[in-house]
Amino acid sequence: FMVVRAYQPVPPELTDLRYRRLLIPLDGSQRAECVLPQVATLARAHQSQIMLAYIVQRPEMPRRTPPTREDIELADQVVERNRTEAVEYLEQCKSHLPGEVQTRVLVSEHVFSTLYELADQEKIDLVFLSAHGYSGQTRWLYGSTVVSFIVYGTTPLLIVQDVPLDKTQLTPAEVAAKEHGRRETTVHGE
Repeated sequence: FMVVRAYQPVPPELTDLRYRRLLIPLDGSQRAECVLPQVATLARAHQSQIMLAYIVQRPEMPRRTPPTREDIELADQVVERNRTEAVEYLEQCKSHLPGEVQTRVLVSEHVFSTLYELADQEKIDLVFLSAHGYSGQTRWLYGSTVVSFIVYGTTPLLIVQDVPLDKTQLTPAEVAAKEHGRRETTVHGE
């Protein structure tokens, strides 16, 4: 599934259309990695630079009182361990891709906005996303990262579905549309 933003400038001739900078957000899951073969193919064809990104999310500490020094130290330890693992993980993924591959490991409380800012700062031409990631509910067609990029992102997207469609659940809007379509067919078919 590809999303191309209507407000993005298009080269005068489509033969000049090249995706020079690709962003691939990863989260350590095999689901997120399902885009890597397509990334490799497109990067070779377009001679693209690839950027692998991993956002380490700071742990939430919802409470009515400010966190203690011990709470903060524990959260910092978790973040540092996850950051170290993410660096190693991206280096492993990088070894399976062609050409120039950069990696970015960022720490943030807000994964989506950090990814948008990264795409903007790095002048990314195309973001590759798996439909679901590590924490994604496979009963829906797209996980929260994809939905957020579709709704709020500004860069073109290429979304790779990692779950067979018969394993996903229709959204309430899709159910209503199907029911409406059946009624239309019945009414018009009489």
